[in-house]
Amino acid sequence: MAHRDLKPENFIITEEFGLQLADFGFCTEILLNGQKKHSGCKGTLSYMAPEIIEAKNGYNPEQTDLFSLGVIFFSMYMGKPPFR
Repeated sequence: MAHRDLKPENFIITEEFGLQLADFGFCTEILLNGQKKHSGCKGTLSYMAPEIIEAKNGYNPEQTDLFSLGVIFFSMYMGKPPFR
């Protein structure tokens, strides 16, 4: 299942449970007849993979989440986002 809106605001740190992922509002992966389905361009533009923005069919939601995580790590390390 893909989150589809990874951004710093969706990570919560607590003493009891540590780092947690929140806000699964765009997590629209549905297993239907053995095929994964996802719909539309949803998410936060600053953290969104190019294939979602370009509305390419057949993109992999798990890979786009990995792209978003890379943008988050870049922003943490460099102190600014990689793209404007």
